[in-house]
Amino acid sequence: MKTTKVKQPIITQSEINKIENYQIKKKLAGKYHPWVTVRQSQTHGQGHILTSHKADHPVHLLSLGEHNAFLTVEHESSVICIYEQFPLCIRETMKIAKELNIRHPGSYKERVKHDMKIPAKTMTTDLVVVMLDERGSTAIQPYSFKYSSSLDLSQTSGRSVNRTQNKLKIETAYWADKSNGLRLINETFFCATKIYNLSYLRQCFDYREYIEQKSAIYISTVITFNKLLTHSVEKTLKECIETAAITVGIDAFHAECVFQHACYEGLLPIDLSQKIELWAPVPLYTKVNPYAY
Repeated sequence: MKTTKVKQPIITQSEINKIENYQIKKKLAGKYHPWVTVRQSQTHGQGHILTSHKADHPVHLLSLGEHNAFLTVEHESSVICIYEQFPLCIRETMKIAKELNIRHPGSYKERVKHDMKIPAKTMTTDLVVVMLDERGSTAIQPYSFKYSSSLDLSQTSGRSVNRTQNKLKIETAYWADKSNGLRLINETFFCATKIYNLSYLRQCFDYREYIEQKSAIYISTVITFNKLLTHSVEKTLKECIETAAITVGIDAFHAECVFQHACYEGLLPIDLSQKIELWAPVPLYTKVNPYAY
């Protein structure tokens, strides 16, 4: 039985102009710019704009799920940089859609401006991560975040699930020969408690002058925290910070920044699967680290 050929949307001049303007804007800025920003999307309060020590631009995340996935990936030591809302070459995705006989995403509301022909939309990948592999070579890992409910027929209409799956097929084929392969993730990818902790710990990157790892003050402060956490387990984090500040001769804010950074980098024996609170003892686990003398 002959398969009916899906009618594809068209690549319009306005979309080509949008792509060209995007490339010009990115070149003039000298850094990456997401294809879709929080302001451009209808996130209904779910969007987040972050600064990141592994991105050279304001990071635009369109949902709470994307935000939590970003913090999880950002924390991986092998990750060098992250690009969000990454645009895919529309001519390539159109070619893939035709080969798979899947309708390419289009702007249906815009068809009245194009003689009732549906204009094709540039597809994006949620997160594109550049990392170092075991050999020290760079590798690319793209991630697509989808809430599990969006692919669950018991919670979402069959038509919507089918459309989501088809777009994923195009995206998967696009990245097949350009990366380690598209990785589909959902809300089970991250630990809510760890995200809570990372949101607090990563604040230190706004004060880089306090977290220079090679400085004598940094090393001395980390050693002090290790001793306090090991021998004064009943102390609250706030008490540890105040004691470390007095011991090293710095202010408490400086000491807290060092604590956040050392904990984020795994230099302190702290269990990130348990909540870190200023007014409670610090959750610990046994781990050997370079500053535990």
